Amino acid sequence: MWNEKNINSILAVLTITFIVVSGVSIQKGYLTETRSHMSMDEDDSDRNENSTPRSFVLPATPAVAEEQERKKAEILKGIRADKCMSKLKDLGYPIDDFDTSFNAKLVEAILSYQSKSKLNKTGQLDIETRKKLGCN
Repeated sequence: MWNEKNINSILAVLTITFIVVSGVSIQKGYLTETRSHMSMDEDDSDRNENSTPRSFVLPATPAVAEEQERKKAEILKGIRADKCMSKLKDLGYPIDDFDTSFNAKLVEAILSYQSKSKLNKTGQLDIETRKKLGCN
């Protein structure tokens, strides 16, 4: 029933089928111009954002996830700092608009506000100061 000739014929047919299917798959996936389903480019205009939002796609490694979280925290910190600076300006404290990370007037304004509000004088927009200013 199963002789060596039949087994060799079946193996040959299966091997040829595998090679053809693999070749077609590679050509369709890698050699065509539309590869949006295979990449995660931010500039990928063909991506269906309604299917799986980028925020739900898991990062490749824990290091990537940590870097993404660090960047989000930096952005939020900057937004909070801008809100707090606006509050301090509204209260009449003189603050320069440029390069606030090294702004002596900003530190002076924070220290003055902390002193008047009877907070710990740190010169930074710490949690207590942000809560008191209402810019948490």
